[in-house]
Amino acid sequence: MKSPDCDSVRDLLPEWVVGALEEGEAAPVREHLSSCPECRREEAVICAVLDACPEAPAGLETRIQARVREELAGEERTLVQDEKVIPLFRRKRWAPTWALSAAALVVLSLGIGVIWDGEVPEVIQDPIEVAVEEPLPEAWLWDDGMVAGAPIYDGLTDEQLEALIQEMEG
Repeated sequence: MKSPDCDSVRDLLPEWVVGALEEGEAAPVREHLSSCPECRREEAVICAVLDACPEAPAGLETRIQARVREELAGEERTLVQDEKVIPLFRRKRWAPTWALSAAALVVLSLGIGVIWDGEVPEVIQDPIEVAVEEPLPEAWLWDDGMVAGAPIYDGLTDEQLEALIQEMEG
């Protein structure tokens, strides 16, 4: 079997150090480490990092599980700090989660009722009435409408324009 290169050994070193490699993968790594001082230094660094990791205090898992059970049961909790017992109370929600949405809907409905006075605005659909009643934007006063391919209606009379509009409406 060919000895692996340094890059592939470095990828396997964390598993090698904790003993998680199977013998088929461990043998080439062991062989490479015996002949490569760079990879041995890398192995020493990984070992030092793992040795420096602190261990969890005894009973931590049990205390965490007990606290979770208390939270789920809604029991009153206490904290012991500097030989003093400090009561910790569970916060209670003042309203269900849907109450805020319902309140916002009520405020919105009342606000619309106050603003809207009940009149239905008249919708004008005739383009001539719209053009006569609404002021034209300032840009229309100096825009000559010269667009490539656009028809020019400058020479048409009012009657011809009205007939053209009726024809377009269909």
